[in-house]
Amino acid sequence: MDRSRLKRFINQRLFELPLEAPVFVSPATPVREAVALMQEGSQPCVLAGDESAITGIFTERDLLLKCTADDFDWGQPLEAAVLTREPRTISARQTVGEAIAVMQQFNYRTLPVMDEGRVIGLVRLGGLLTQLAEAFPEAEIGWLAEIEEGLPRLWKRLAPGGRLAVISFHSLEDRIVKAFFRRKGAAGRGVILTRKPERPSPDETAANPRARSAKLRAAERR
Repeated sequence: MDRSRLKRFINQRLFELPLEAPVFVSPATPVREAVALMQEGSQPCVLAGDESAITGIFTERDLLLKCTADDFDWGQPLEAAVLTREPRTISARQTVGEAIAVMQQFNYRTLPVMDEGRVIGLVRLGGLLTQLAEAFPEAEIGWLAEIEEGLPRLWKRLAPGGRLAVISFHSLEDRIVKAFFRRKGAAGRGVILTRKPERPSPDETAANPRARSAKLRAAERR
């Protein structure tokens, strides 16, 4: 890999990148509607407020952590329980490297990008990985982005009642699969068949040690 090119990419300012358009909603928006908006636009989050003043954010991570109870009320407003208030943002003048560092430090996958007090877009870890993979095809770093982009394409090929099963071998892979299936279930477009990932049996790992880290998740399309 050309380290000088990599350094230039890492030092790029965020305003120089093709940022993703944010989706703004009212804090009173029902959780069900927010999830549907995220699903329809393949959005990682929705922002409460408008481009000049955001009061909160609802992300895929919030969906996974705050909406798991069997009796969860999907009709309640975002502001009631699931909205993350005063979300962390990043300046458009900061670099790709700084954005990656912030996301790694706080376990974020998406950050609103601000310029002169206004939201001008979103920067996603998956998007940065895609751009990095395209800029440096010789480096095997695009696998996570391929999973994020490939799952929706596979899902569209399923007929109602069709099932998608995914085996992951890395925690980051499994997190992407888990979030994708969770979004489908929350939007009423799928049924999660594996509440917890299926793991290989002791006999299987004894016969095939590489299977030790495998996790199987499955969902059915409605």
